Amino acid sequence: MGLFLRLSLALPDAAVGGEGKVFGLFSRSAGNTWALAGALLLIALVVLAGFIVWALISYVVISAGVSLISVLIVAMLYVIFYFFFLMTQITLLSVAYREIIGLPSNGASEV
Repeated sequence: MGLFLRLSLALPDAAVGGEGKVFGLFSRSAGNTWALAGALLLIALVVLAGFIVWALISYVVISAGVSLISVLIVAMLYVIFYFFFLMTQITLLSVAYREIIGLPSNGASEV
């Protein structure tokens, strides 16, 4: 998992105009594996709580009677949950990249 997290920093690197080379980022993020894993664990706990709420709502909707509308409501809640999880992971990678590696110093304006 730590290897995957450190190599995933190549996407934010390419997004801010860096080289996006995997092995270069691997050496630049050395010593930060546990910090990345801890951040992912905290986000996973929040997402797990959201999943439990989604499962309870789905159970109530489906137990009220299986109909097309109830299936669509459950599917819509799943899509919302999935996009929340996806955006949380993207934010984690972006913040981790900025904190660990920093922004490129090629004279670009600060955000």
